[in-house]
Amino acid sequence: MQERFGPNVHSWGMVLADVAMHIARMKLERDGISEIETLHALEDGYRGRMSEQFNIQHRSLTGRN
Repeated sequence: MQERFGPNVHSWGMVLADVAMHIARMKLERDGISEIETLHALEDGYRGRMSEQFNIQHRSLTGRN
């Protein structure tokens, strides 16, 4: 696995955060939906997927617990 993703998993978290911010900015520009509203929706999807796929509890990506 390390050969594919490298030794620093932290960097992948940064990539995911960058992608989320690009999506949030696009939704603001195209649809007038606030960045925080979009980030909450993305987080809800993330939480749902993680809980259904891996059955784990995790902390919020946007500071919501």
